[in-house]
Amino acid sequence: FYHHIAVNTSPQRHATVHTMATLMNRRSPWALLRLCTACHRIRKDVYPDRSRTNGIGGHIRGFFYPMIFAYRNTQFGK
Repeated sequence: FYHHIAVNTSPQRHATVHTMATLMNRRSPWALLRLCTACHRIRKDVYPDRSRTNGIGGHIRGFFYPMIFAYRNTQFGK
């Protein structure tokens, strides 16, 4: 799924989506760190409840959003 998004999006036109999908495909700690950093920067856009993105808790939630999302993701089944 993420490979399809990374291949079929333009890095110029859809920079955030392309970057996140590309990082999701990589299996390295540095890619995960970059993904967490990217989510932290755009936490107000990716987190469903914008009111919870402020303060220290919001910053922590924004940074760890990829792991929170992966834990709760049920769309790809077993």
